[in-house]
Amino acid sequence: MSACQRNFILLVIVVGLVTFSLWMVCGLGYCSSIRGIKKVIGFTHDVSEPTIKPILNETGFVCLPRPRPVFNGTDSTKPNLFPSFKWENVKDLTSAIYSDYKIINEKEVYYLCDRLELIIQARDGYGRPKQYGGDYFRAKIITQNSTFSASSATDGEVIDLGNGTYIALFTLKWTGKIEARVTLVHPSEAVYVIRRFRDAAPARYIYRGKFVSADGTKTEETFCNLALHGNPTDLCDFTDKMTGSPWFCYKPKSANLNCSDWREHRCDTGAAYRLDASSLSSQDVLTLIPKWDIPTKLQIEVGNRIKNSSERSALENTTKKLRDLPVCTIANHRIHSNDLVSGHYSKNIWYNPSCRFHTYALDEMRSCVSRKKLYFLGDSTIRQLFEFYLKRLGPGLQKTPPGPEPRWHVGPTRALDQIFNISMMFRFHAFPIGRNAWATVGDIHYIANELDSIVADENTVVIISLWAHFTQQPEWFFVQRVRTIMAAVARLQQRSPSTLVVFKGANTREHTHVNHRLYHSDWLARRMEYIIRSEISGNVAFMDSWSMSYSQLIADNVHPGGSHVENLSNQLLTFMCGA
Repeated sequence: MSACQRNFILLVIVVGLVTFSLWMVCGLGYCSSIRGIKKVIGFTHDVSEPTIKPILNETGFVCLPRPRPVFNGTDSTKPNLFPSFKWENVKDLTSAIYSDYKIINEKEVYYLCDRLELIIQARDGYGRPKQYGGDYFRAKIITQNSTFSASSATDGEVIDLGNGTYIALFTLKWTGKIEARVTLVHPSEAVYVIRRFRDAAPARYIYRGKFVSADGTKTEETFCNLALHGNPTDLCDFTDKMTGSPWFCYKPKSANLNCSDWREHRCDTGAAYRLDASSLSSQDVLTLIPKWDIPTKLQIEVGNRIKNSSERSALENTTKKLRDLPVCTIANHRIHSNDLVSGHYSKNIWYNPSCRFHTYALDEMRSCVSRKKLYFLGDSTIRQLFEFYLKRLGPGLQKTPPGPEPRWHVGPTRALDQIFNISMMFRFHAFPIGRNAWATVGDIHYIANELDSIVADENTVVIISLWAHFTQQPEWFFVQRVRTIMAAVARLQQRSPSTLVVFKGANTREHTHVNHRLYHSDWLARRMEYIIRSEISGNVAFMDSWSMSYSQLIADNVHPGGSHVENLSNQLLTFMCGA
């Protein structure tokens, strides 16, 4: 045999082996694109494809990840540079009545795991297309009938293209008739006003401190905040020595009162709202309109893609069974600000896109929390979970010691079940606390300081949530607070590496009136959410409450109803006991 013949035979063998390898690998679903083939044959330098987690659908399959389309736009919750524009009446604003949306990738039949792409056109009250971006839209897909309900938010935020149009992307996770619903949360003009008002002054909300003399005969109220105008000698500096978190009150003017007589704290929403009236122009107020759904309703039918043997083989080779997903742990459920996919509800159960949460019956719940010490630290949205356990695990789980709780439940509120050896405690985060009822200053602790005081072990679980009382504050203040908490978490886990720490994200909420939309806007809340996601790190779990409340089929509420809290409980218990 000649050398030429031997080289030819060797070439045929090499080509055959490469072809066989490609066939084997692609048969396992890894070569669904040219990029996948490049990776198989060694062209590994293309790293532009984002990491996307698998997505569940209600049939029990998982949609495999694929690249997200690239659009020349930005996340609609990110700050935008607004052009110079003015508005004279409400018709100049983006209008949900005249704005519309349509399908970009329209086709006759959609199947499970297909992508649905919508383009939203913002229009003003005259029906004219808007020429600039900045509107805050949210979108979701839903199925709701007498026998089945399901819902999901967008894969990532709605994308602002900067020219009055927006893109919403969805992965189709269940079969049947699906409706797309788009909501105008804020017109761009309102986002401009909200941002401008937030940045105008750090002390834009009103808080009061009550000073009481030692013998109780003298009392005086003064204004308090994270920063106050005036001569420093006229201020009481209550900056926390451990965390450095600033807080000040004006000194009482009464001769018999001084800074050490500070006894109580409350918010004064009435005074804050009167301040709004003097700070906002009539044009500013026009922008703060309610959330409103765009009336156009699009429906599509989603099939299950299994029509013949070849499609059945394709589906089985490009999906994974739900039962084969790993149980959610800290390691496989870290959520960051650039996550692109949302979980979804199916029959009131929340499914995560990348791992499995268990559902817990009462006896399983008791078994999981038995011998555990649970610390709920933060705001009333995490107190919801504390109260859920009080109700669900009762009557053995009782508040202790008996008697009245600290005023307005700032804590510490403790509960103990001696039969199952369950211990729980709730304590509110420290200033700012945006409630009108008086709270005793001595009952108010910073979360970081509380973490430093915990004697922790493998049975200690800490659950943290703070955001709702910070939307009226500058972002730098919230960043500082989260960082002090994360530093304390690191110290806690250095003392006790086996202690579980879980953060809960923000919720979408109601916008009941103009002041609510100015101070407690969902746009502001989502900004808090981004900060939380970007700052948490290390051995910390995260509960994506935002996607859950965004997707739900009931009205937005700062304290979500329905199955929301039970699904939060399933997540927490899975982190605790699911592995």
